Amino acid sequence: ICVRDDAQVESLLYGDAGIFDNATAGLLVTVHSTVTQANLLKWVGDAQAAGVRLIDAPITGGAARAGDGTLCYMVGGTAEDVAEVTPVFATSAEKVVHAGELGAGIALKLCNNFMQYTEFVALAEAARLADACGLSLDVIHEVGMSNGVVNPQMHMFVSGRNGLAPACTDEQMREIFGGHATLANKDLDCAITTAKEKGVVMPTAESIRERIERVFYAQDESRPPAKEESAA
Repeated sequence: ICVRDDAQVESLLYGDAGIFDNATAGLLVTVHSTVTQANLLKWVGDAQAAGVRLIDAPITGGAARAGDGTLCYMVGGTAEDVAEVTPVFATSAEKVVHAGELGAGIALKLCNNFMQYTEFVALAEAARLADACGLSLDVIHEVGMSNGVVNPQMHMFVSGRNGLAPACTDEQMREIFGGHATLANKDLDCAITTAKEKGVVMPTAESIRERIERVFYAQDESRPPAKEESAA
């Protein structure tokens, strides 16, 4: 199951046409969506009651890496179940990580996505400071790639956003980045919800969640200046 959110996963699992009411006993269901850990574990329990196995196996890498066969799967479940699905995952993955027991895969994905969006915001702000100091994003990229501070995905996002923002209206930026911003909001909500359920405080995640949509649309303080402003 690889859909957008918790509600869409449940629409496939439950109901008269759902997997739980129609699956052959012993079927192994893998959930690749980024969801809350609590819901994932609830689905595991309901799957067991229906005679079905369900494990978490979220993915990182995106559509391009899926096509290249270089995704990374983060899997939670028994060693036996993970071994059963690994040959299938290997058709689109360069790495399959057995994170631990059921729920560990989605926990790892939530941590990964929180770090990713934090990196996006950090580089967007660093690029704004660099511009004010007469530096280009290219030199940040050169040094950051050398010392490991910057990764290609961070640079792709910020360079793409900064290249478009000066010439685009707010509406155009929303059209271009709206899908990404919606996913970011959902993923951060899942991380924050799971953290609260575990008694973990994540002030940085809360701050990033409040800002991430505006960062994607370049409607925050990290927005690159117009060319004449930058030149001045």
